[in-house]
Amino acid sequence: MPPLLLIARMAPDRLLRLSMLAGSLGIQVKAVPQAQWGQPIAALCGLEKPVPQPEKAVLAEEIMVMARFPDALIDRFLSAIRQSGLSPVRLKAVLTPYNQGWTLGRLSTVLGREAAQMEGRMST
Repeated sequence: MPPLLLIARMAPDRLLRLSMLAGSLGIQVKAVPQAQWGQPIAALCGLEKPVPQPEKAVLAEEIMVMARFPDALIDRFLSAIRQSGLSPVRLKAVLTPYNQGWTLGRLSTVLGREAAQMEGRMST
């Protein structure tokens, strides 16, 4: 299965540019519609069946999840984003056995807290 990039809450023009960049590296892109934000991430990646009644999920900002990415591709992809002039995606994660049962809403909350803590440390 090819590497898969889940993207949610991204502006259409930015999504198009990021999708083209990802596609050039052999990465499949899936834009996750709001109605699916409450599904487990594993279901969004096709690893399990979607749940019939997904949780209600809210995303405060855009997020991306890299699934089935070899380590070298993660570095190459993030470097390509920087080189392309696209502003980085603040909330990003790699799919793991630990987070695959989470929803994008939960992942967004956890990543947002971690990012805020890191930004607070860097400003002091």
